Amino acid sequence: MFVQQIIKVAKSLRAAEALIITGFVFIGGAYSFLHATTFQWQQIVLLFVVSYTLMLSVFTSNALFGNKHDKINPRLKPLGSYSGNYYLILTVLLYAISVCLCIIFFPKVIILHVVTFILCFLYSVPGFGKHLPIVGTVIHFFVEVLLFNFAYMFFNPISANSIAISVYFAMMAAAGHLHHEVIDYEVDLKNNIKTSAVTWGYKSIEIVSFSLFAVAHLYLGAVLLYGIGLPRVFIIFIIGFLVHSFIFFYYYRQIENGIKSRMKYRSAYRAIYFVCGLIFLYVLWKTFSV
Repeated sequence: MFVQQIIKVAKSLRAAEALIITGFVFIGGAYSFLHATTFQWQQIVLLFVVSYTLMLSVFTSNALFGNKHDKINPRLKPLGSYSGNYYLILTVLLYAISVCLCIIFFPKVIILHVVTFILCFLYSVPGFGKHLPIVGTVIHFFVEVLLFNFAYMFFNPISANSIAISVYFAMMAAAGHLHHEVIDYEVDLKNNIKTSAVTWGYKSIEIVSFSLFAVAHLYLGAVLLYGIGLPRVFIIFIIGFLVHSFIFFYYYRQIENGIKSRMKYRSAYRAIYFVCGLIFLYVLWKTFSV
């Protein structure tokens, strides 16, 4: 019974998804290792705690504003079991923990921390952000740029190098957001939420989403050729995209099968890039330890 309650609460927090986004953030810190003279394990733990509580507060604020719509969304139905006050309290508590730790231990990243939360908060506000075509995707892009460089700053000052690499991950986040709009197409249409998928059709936006994944990796290749970043560290993501491409062309023939098919596709490409991320971190660690 207790375990079931814990699982229910974790689902209400979207704890697993927050962990995935935290992984994106953590890559920014890991990449910064390459240019760091020294670092301490306490900084890594601090980065994780600050980032994870920040992401949890973002998801709870999203649930706060979307509480009514989440109850009829198969993907987010567990969130509808709790009241708006529940999510309001959690948002304040989680963000307070994150921002206080940031102020106390690493005040120089506080501006990026605050701006990130404000953008995410605006994304959730009814009538703005995710309720408008393109706007929600643009917010995701800039939030990822901020998060990558936020993590990078734990070990080094922001540089042209870190900004250039962060654009790749930002395009990946934006592409993933577009696919989320495709997943929620029927529910958003019913709730009159004018996402890009509702405005221009889910088939068109799915193609745009995959095209943005492709552009992201073409961009990464160009950046590596220009001499920014280490090819042996980042090449795994390009290999991962090739695998992703085969899966996409198989999935697209089944796009009309509904939310289950779309979520399977999401799980597949997430698994690919998760493995790529682990390999990336391993190669990065071996490079750093030489």
